[in-house]
Amino acid sequence: MEVAAASAAAPRVSVRCYPPESDSHQHDWHQIVVPLEGALGLELGHRSHRVDRARGAWIPPGQAHAFIGIGDNRFLVLDVAEEGMGELGGIPGMGRGLGALEGSLSFRVEAGVDHLARGLLHLVEQRPEDARLHRHGAGLILLALAELGAGGADHAPERLQRAVDFIHRHFARPLRVADIASAASLGVSQLHALFRTFYGVTPMDYVAERRLDRAERLLEAARLPIAEIALRCGYSDQASLTRAMRARRGVTPGSVRRGRAMANGANGRASQSGTKRP
Repeated sequence: MEVAAASAAAPRVSVRCYPPESDSHQHDWHQIVVPLEGALGLELGHRSHRVDRARGAWIPPGQAHAFIGIGDNRFLVLDVAEEGMGELGGIPGMGRGLGALEGSLSFRVEAGVDHLARGLLHLVEQRPEDARLHRHGAGLILLALAELGAGGADHAPERLQRAVDFIHRHFARPLRVADIASAASLGVSQLHALFRTFYGVTPMDYVAERRLDRAERLLEAARLPIAEIALRCGYSDQASLTRAMRARRGVTPGSVRRGRAMANGANGRASQSGTKRP
């Protein structure tokens, strides 16, 4: 469920969920896909990629590609034209991020890129038509990729990927580090070392963030009671969810839900007034 870029020169940042049906196409701009939740199967030419918590993807202009969503998923997607790359965001050198991706088509999502993408996610959802936000946000993501040397990173080890898959399948129930390590055939200390190396967090920090990702998505998309959302996301009650969300995200479940309702209302008024999303 991709959207066209606004124009040949205007960067676009969007939050997308991909359906479980396969689709394919190509476009005339660079596209950078940064995972937030879940996974995406991607085939570019004769090469297959899995875009997930560990790996993002770069799709060059004119590159035919097929894609399919895997489970519940959400991604931050940058659509960036070739023109003006060097001055993207008004800061010289922003375009170096694409140079870091050359020859790879996929990149490791370092902790710095992940945190930046998640912060930008909330701004884009609140201000989807802010062209300056899109321009500077895309530039910052590209600069982060350039500084972190994304193109040269290795794939996450298979056992770490098994641990991540186990977390994504079971984070709604009580989890211990020992459970995760056992599922990946790793010792607890090995598991901690791999998470620190590849994600910059502990295994339980990773679990906590995935639970909050799902909770925020349900708060924004569903009319379920907050107490039920808490239980579906691995919390014992609504108060536990509220404490975790306030501590890690600086918001409460109620404020997330109210913010989404306000954004929907603003978008509806814009549509009625004839404003179209590019």
